[in-house]
Amino acid sequence: MGHDDHKQSIREITSYLQISVGSPVLHAVNFANDCASFADMLFRFLRVVFALVYLLAVGLVRGCLSGDEKAFDRIVGRSYGDLYIVLRRNWSLVVLTLALIPACSQRPAVRQPLDQRVYVWQRQWTSAVSDAVVASEKQLDGVVALGAELEWNGAIARPIESNIDWKALRHCKRCGVALRVAPIADLKNVGDRRSDAVAAEVRRLFSEAEKEAPITELQLDFDCAEKDLLAYSRWVAVLRRLVTPARLVITALPAWLDSAAFPQLIANCDSYVLQVHSVPLHKSAADWKICDPALAQQWVARAAAYKKPFAVALPTYRCIAGYTPAGRLLGVTMDSVQGRWPPDTRLHEVAADPDDLADLIQKWQKRRPAELREIIWYRLPVATDARNWRFATLAAVANGRRPRRQVDIVSEGTNPVDIAIRNNGEADERLRFELVVSSDEPPIAADALRGCSVELREAKTIFATNDGEALQVRPGETYNVGWLRFASRVNLQFQLVRH
Repeated sequence: MGHDDHKQSIREITSYLQISVGSPVLHAVNFANDCASFADMLFRFLRVVFALVYLLAVGLVRGCLSGDEKAFDRIVGRSYGDLYIVLRRNWSLVVLTLALIPACSQRPAVRQPLDQRVYVWQRQWTSAVSDAVVASEKQLDGVVALGAELEWNGAIARPIESNIDWKALRHCKRCGVALRVAPIADLKNVGDRRSDAVAAEVRRLFSEAEKEAPITELQLDFDCAEKDLLAYSRWVAVLRRLVTPARLVITALPAWLDSAAFPQLIANCDSYVLQVHSVPLHKSAADWKICDPALAQQWVARAAAYKKPFAVALPTYRCIAGYTPAGRLLGVTMDSVQGRWPPDTRLHEVAADPDDLADLIQKWQKRRPAELREIIWYRLPVATDARNWRFATLAAVANGRRPRRQVDIVSEGTNPVDIAIRNNGEADERLRFELVVSSDEPPIAADALRGCSVELREAKTIFATNDGEALQVRPGETYNVGWLRFASRVNLQFQLVRH
């Protein structure tokens, strides 16, 4: 190889390195993101090392072949000089390659929209439930409907079946059915009467759905004790064979992620739903979050380490926890169920925070583990729900956007004038306020309606929420505050001060 050929080799190697680097920082980062595995990154790095070793080898071989000690020193020195030029021009690649090798042991994050489905957890399908299911088809990717719940009297199963409106499910993009199984104190082997009862209920559900709606999956919702997860995994394996070709999906609790039996459990199902929300059973509701986004992200990262596709269940509901004066939890009521509390019970309401969850969805849409495939919301908003989001809230949050908030003052009539507050936003509003009504002349009569009081101050009338109370106003709803009567027609101005 002549001196010119040697220079040409150096130029080609340098050109290759510069193409690989381009803008050193930006392309090195992209290089690491595109790297599928540690082995791939190591292979690329070794190619660079080989190019550098090649420069040294060329110099040494040509120096030895020259037979002249001075020529040897001159040739080797020139090769070291060429090596220095390559390193100087491409130092950022070498440094960043070494720094980014550990990062390439992680799988690249996914950046695309998440599939979004919703649970329908009502056992009684009213027309309002059916209407909500049909309305959800345009904005969500499917539903998972509660098919039945199994309760136990010893080893005897007592199924409580849902009267599903299968026709409402026909046009859903993906339709799953869930079987809720009550806890079992000591999970026996697969062949016992309990597992046979579960299998029988699964067969009934698929037989009922067969003529009405295509069922793509069965979700098994069973809060298994951690000590019984290995036995549960055998149970899951049997049910998986039973539901094929439909998918078997299980719900999983974050506490299971540390169990030695968890890998076997998820190996025996097609997928699982990580439930990152819960009600306050052992802690004061004042300090409780139904879903803590920071914890949810930690649990998702730990679940992703198992390299099994999974979904995450997120909440849309509110619940009320009741405590004794000493702080002992009496119980939790959800949905439209009204608790029966002793007279001295302290009640505290906790709710899923739509702003927190919108931020969480936005983060996952931009960057999340590849194993996280979808979100399933608990539960479908229905017009008759008492403690659940409205669909406008869910639609905004599911898109990773905080719900728009807008509260307006509405007046109707001329004399008397009815005063109301209207929620023209996308989220529930819990309002504590003073509404100041300024007029040309004092009213001759005024009254406040339920939940509010009224105070007359010459040409100003102040409506206020009662002490310790808040008005719950849903999106699209109007709450009547009170009325005013004047001797003649007047101009009114409104100022809402929220507390």
